Amino acid sequence: MKKGITVILLSWKRPKNIYKIIDAFTKQTIKPRIFLWNNNPEFKFEDDRVEWIVNSNQDLYSYARFLMIPMVETEYVMTMDDDLMPNSDEFLEFAINLVKEHPDGIVGPFGKRIVGGGSPYNGPEIRTDHADIVKGRCMCMRTEIMERVPLGTLGRIRNDDIYVSYHAANGKKNTHFISWALREMTEDLPEGNCGMDRDPNHMLSRNQFIKELLNKGGKLQ
Repeated sequence: MKKGITVILLSWKRPKNIYKIIDAFTKQTIKPRIFLWNNNPEFKFEDDRVEWIVNSNQDLYSYARFLMIPMVETEYVMTMDDDLMPNSDEFLEFAINLVKEHPDGIVGPFGKRIVGGGSPYNGPEIRTDHADIVKGRCMCMRTEIMERVPLGTLGRIRNDDIYVSYHAANGKKNTHFISWALREMTEDLPEGNCGMDRDPNHMLSRNQFIKELLNKGGKLQ
């Protein structure tokens, strides 16, 4: 692996946001390689600052970002959605240092622990602590961590962040790490009229997905 970090951006119907996000990443103290997966077949994205762009002819949901992982050559990789951006030039540097402190898992600004009972996703949001799930809005890790994740069986799903968090943990609880300080180095961008959390069945879907995953692969130990 080469030194450095690759940032994989995911876009659907917020192209104005993506340009702002790219602006923010080009100002980082650590300069990343930038990949972009555009899920909107009605919009062709072009930007010379992005090393690799896929303008998909269909919406492959958020899991599409992980289809770019095999082409990542850098030691670290970060994924970021199109409704979030860094507000500090030291965001990537801080994230990489967090990964160095927690090298066996994923770090991010948003996440949860899997809890017992019929609603395993309904635990409290974590501020700064270990976690079982790092939300897909922003995930950062050593690239080789993704070798644990069977991407070939991922499929066209909406809960890819749960799937990746589960497999990347290698069967262990509290493998990942959530940082409030990292969250404070980001800012929310307009969602527009889209967003999975607008689906009234979003929480139900995530709870059901975790239960099926645990039944099939075994509980985290």
